Amino acid sequence: MPGDPLSRPLIEIAHNLREKRITARELVEAAIARHERFGERLHAYSFWAPEPARAVADAADAAFSAGVSAGPLQGLPVSIKDLFAAAGYPCFAGSSRRLPAEPWERNGPLVATLRRQLGVIMGKTHMVEFAFGGTGRNTHHGAPFNPWDAAAHRSVGGSSSGAGVSLLEGSALLASRLCVGQMVRFRPAEGAAFRRYTVGAIRSSIRCARRNGARDTARPRDPGKSCRPPAPVPRTEGGCRR
Repeated sequence: MPGDPLSRPLIEIAHNLREKRITARELVEAAIARHERFGERLHAYSFWAPEPARAVADAADAAFSAGVSAGPLQGLPVSIKDLFAAAGYPCFAGSSRRLPAEPWERNGPLVATLRRQLGVIMGKTHMVEFAFGGTGRNTHHGAPFNPWDAAAHRSVGGSSSGAGVSLLEGSALLASRLCVGQMVRFRPAEGAAFRRYTVGAIRSSIRCARRNGARDTARPRDPGKSCRPPAPVPRTEGGCRR
């Protein structure tokens, strides 16, 4: 698969994995390389986990080789918001203190599904403290940088501030987020950060992606170049593109 393996539409990447035109390990190595290049500047992650990601990618490739399909997320690099409980990963929920290991360091339903399907967790992304905020600002850990403007520290929106940045950084193909109250209505970086496909609505997202050829999936870009964000995409009921 020539060129940047992360730049293709999501459905095409998933198909190429199953056809063995690319491996999950190759995707993960490309994602790690993107983070090593841009991660310090963009500040998307509160916890970065390349070695566990490599191990899961190898397991996904072994399953593909054996003809086993664990689910639509198998082998795909995913970032998860630091509000979701995941075994082996600390959880701060954007606060100054690590939350208790029980229950915050055992798999919640979303992460359990993701891991059962051999989705590759790249790390946990920054967020507004306890998800109460719409600009992405966090006084404890700092705010991620909007990749669309290399010259200024612009808002990426919230509360899932690091999620969209991880997509445009190229260190993940899918990102989880969660809306608290009505803050999703405040969208200063809608489109500039990411189109709101999430792992949290796996079936809906995959259905929409298949219907639309995954055209709404964020593509990696060079954060060193300023660029005008794309126009918002009209949605129908259920979150699918018209």
